[in-house]
Amino acid sequence: MNKLFAITLGAVVTVMLFVAGDGASQTVINADSLACGWNNQSFARPIDPETYIIRPGEILQVILVNTKLSPLRLTVDAEGMIVHQSIGVIDLSNHTLSQARKLLRESLSKIYNADEIVVSISGTYPVSIQVTGAVNHPGRYTGFTSQSVSEMIDSAGGIAPGGSSRRILFSGGPRPLPADIDRLVFLGDDTFDPQLCAGRTIYVPLATDSSVEVLGEVSDPRVIELVEGDDVDLLVKLAGGAFKSADVNATYAVNDSTRDLRQPNGIKSGDILIVPRSTTASSISDLGVYGAVVHPGRYPYTAGMTVSDLIMAGGGQLRTANVQRTTVFRQTESDAKDRRLVGRYPILVGGANQADRVEVGPGDSVYVPVQLGYVRVAGQVTRPGLYPYTASKDAAYYVNLAGGFGRDADESVVGILDRVSGATRAGTVGEIVFDGDEITALRREKE
Repeated sequence: MNKLFAITLGAVVTVMLFVAGDGASQTVINADSLACGWNNQSFARPIDPETYIIRPGEILQVILVNTKLSPLRLTVDAEGMIVHQSIGVIDLSNHTLSQARKLLRESLSKIYNADEIVVSISGTYPVSIQVTGAVNHPGRYTGFTSQSVSEMIDSAGGIAPGGSSRRILFSGGPRPLPADIDRLVFLGDDTFDPQLCAGRTIYVPLATDSSVEVLGEVSDPRVIELVEGDDVDLLVKLAGGAFKSADVNATYAVNDSTRDLRQPNGIKSGDILIVPRSTTASSISDLGVYGAVVHPGRYPYTAGMTVSDLIMAGGGQLRTANVQRTTVFRQTESDAKDRRLVGRYPILVGGANQADRVEVGPGDSVYVPVQLGYVRVAGQVTRPGLYPYTASKDAAYYVNLAGGFGRDADESVVGILDRVSGATRAGTVGEIVFDGDEITALRREKE
């Protein structure tokens, strides 16, 4: 029978493996082995000395340049100290590598006459990381300093449904570091995937409801959580990047196509961004169908086509489609003076029966939204927020879920926002509300 024994003495870990029987062998692994990359761990990218934390068990290598002295190997003890008979006692607890270098150079320069004193880490070693928040298996996990936040999130079962992939926070180091898994995956930007040597706790928050949907000539059309500083070019990249046929500069928001998206704050939460084909890649009369359809994209226009025909050309709608909010976006026509007006206006189609009757025209775009599963209630109610969508329920049902009208509410009218078209209409609490709508209880005017 094989037996494994582990003995821990201060900062030194020794593992002895004894194999019974003839030809018994013994393997000894100590802290030096761990620090030098035991278990085939190594740094895949350079570390940042400004964020790298010195922890107990760390081994620092000191090279005294242009001397005949051998390199020094200094071990950080369990209290975060370096205790050396010549150097004395140096407290490195919670210090970064940059800070540790400064302290060591100050002490060593008093003892050694060297042209330069180089302090470096000797390799990777295990660290304990707490993974909290919206992950499938929160808890404490062991990784190596060479690993990254995304790898530890994978160890914790990945981001849970409803969790944010863009607002992750890695703390416990000299400063909190943001992590953005979307930037890592779609842009290959590992600066937003910090190494474990830079902190102790990973927090994955719930995703905010601030998001945009990027559709059209991109390789991965999807809903993207909106983060401050996002622009059109970045969002297109986070949607997998544009096809060669795309005209990214002509990207527009179907729910407000006259807005200049490239102006400061030009992109708004709830926008549905369409990246169109360039005019050289398709006919101006081509039709677009986007959203919850099997094959979103552009299709040739034929006279008499209906919304239903176009959706079928795109392979039909998905089971997750919110058919009640299917919308046509039509190019604004020339005015009385034959001037071409900029923008598109929405035409609500509604359910499948209406889709068979509504004809599309040259250049139209049809958007079939995906089911969100909630209705937002805002304004003068007791508990504003998101509430689960239930089919065929009216506004009064959701107002009651939100605790009823507030003291200053006007109970005779509510605002109902269609998220897709961006249009708000005044209605009564008896009106049927659809998936993704927003109900706003208005303040009563004072007499």
